[in-house]
Amino acid sequence: MPFRVSALGPLPPLLLIALHALLFAHHAEVVLCADSDGVTLKSDVTSEPTASPSEYPTESPTTSPTIPPTFSLTRSTVSAGVFFSTYLEGSGSSNKVLQLFNPTCQDLTLAAYVLHRTQNGGTVVDLALSGTLRAGQQFTICETNYAATTCDLFTDFLVHNGDDAYGLYTGGAYVDVFGELGVDPGTGWEVAGVSSATKDHTLVRKAQVNIGNTDWSTSAGTSDSDSEWEVYESDEFGLLDCHTAADACNASKACA
Repeated sequence: MPFRVSALGPLPPLLLIALHALLFAHHAEVVLCADSDGVTLKSDVTSEPTASPSEYPTESPTTSPTIPPTFSLTRSTVSAGVFFSTYLEGSGSSNKVLQLFNPTCQDLTLAAYVLHRTQNGGTVVDLALSGTLRAGQQFTICETNYAATTCDLFTDFLVHNGDDAYGLYTGGAYVDVFGELGVDPGTGWEVAGVSSATKDHTLVRKAQVNIGNTDWSTSAGTSDSDSEWEVYESDEFGLLDCHTAADACNASKACA
């Protein structure tokens, strides 16, 4: 569009330069023509169209991530499942019992578990398990010549006499231990402040315990108050009949 500037006479050179610069800044093709009437400035500057808001490029809104609903679980449903509930090391070579307990509300397949043992701190020996352990119930493993008939499994795998450790293994990790695998404690391990409690004693997991513990030191504890175990004399066979646990689904199996 043309711009016309009128002046009474020829414009000073500095003003002409200023006008030229102004139009050049707007990308104008400038032609300066001087005549007696003034100066005509020609420019090819065109006004840029102003876009309406609806014409601006838009970006799709980012979808907010889906947040899972908040929920809570009882400890039994998030526990590793099976754990050691009773250990008996009695008089005679055949009075040896190890019990497993299922504190969850679901039947669990024992084929997913392997029992490990180290004898006198030696190498690991394993025993594959099988069968189903029902919710709130026990699985009783007995030495081959144990006299009782209430055992679920008779095996010569049980040879403990106080200084032998067990581990319950599943899914590539231990979920519970009794004693320290690979360690020889001498006569036996101290539990709940009782010296050599794993020899010639019956040990029962306390009712408030409903999950395994792979830290034997905290499981054994240093006194009756901080131990996960209750220590009884040897040959307490009546303690094998049932087990009480805080989250056991089958309340009828709770011991009196």
